[in-house]
Amino acid sequence: FLGLNLEAYFSNLQYAGYRQPNKQLNLPSIEHLEELIRRSGNQLKYVMVAPELEGAMDGMEYLHKQGIKVSAGHTLMTANEFKKFTEKHLIDALTHTGNNMGVMHQRDVGVMGVGLLDPNIVCELITDFIHVSEEMVRLILKVKEHDKIILVSDSVSLAGQPAGEYSLKGHRRTVGEDCRILDEQGGIQGCYFTLYQNLCKLLEREILPFEEAVKMASLYPARFLQCDDRIGSIKVDKKADLLIVDPSMKLLATFVGGKKIN
Repeated sequence: FLGLNLEAYFSNLQYAGYRQPNKQLNLPSIEHLEELIRRSGNQLKYVMVAPELEGAMDGMEYLHKQGIKVSAGHTLMTANEFKKFTEKHLIDALTHTGNNMGVMHQRDVGVMGVGLLDPNIVCELITDFIHVSEEMVRLILKVKEHDKIILVSDSVSLAGQPAGEYSLKGHRRTVGEDCRILDEQGGIQGCYFTLYQNLCKLLEREILPFEEAVKMASLYPARFLQCDDRIGSIKVDKKADLLIVDPSMKLLATFVGGKKIN
């Protein structure tokens, strides 16, 4: 167990997911963050904050002092507003680059544009080609240093379920035949696929060399979380978490800590 990632809890109300219908807004005050760290048993490692929220700057500074990584996401902040945070080196990453962060405009590249151009910021990327189009994936990979891109799944509990309507935490969710998970308004609510499946979809399009794509799903995230001395690559004394696949990327076996589990 590496720790907890708190994502979408401190969101702009317009991008607040489950909390939006209830009109609840969580603010990243130091007092609130102290409570969350305590309740998590000091297991918080990575926290997303919409920078426009009241108290965000102080909250981010506090998180960094606790050794916790900070990402920006679920935000409508403009580029110039966002730069006030990046200039202070308060942003370690972008959550789900391209999703829930407004649009890029020729006169305001927004949070996404600033994050892509800042060499200190890591960009999460969902490669199900539903959250982000193939053209945008290719653009991100051309602009951003590859070792600053980490593949993420955003998988939810409805991942892999048959098409149909479901109730999730009191809200209606629809799983489509096209593998989109949608809310009542038709917005995407999480990913249908696992990280491994997303990696395979990226490889199928031959956008990246095999080794580089795999590093984005393993080594580069481990480096970001500063645990690459234990995981992220195959090396003596590292934990043997391994996937065995054939040349077609069919999964043959899974090892966790050197123990075969399937």
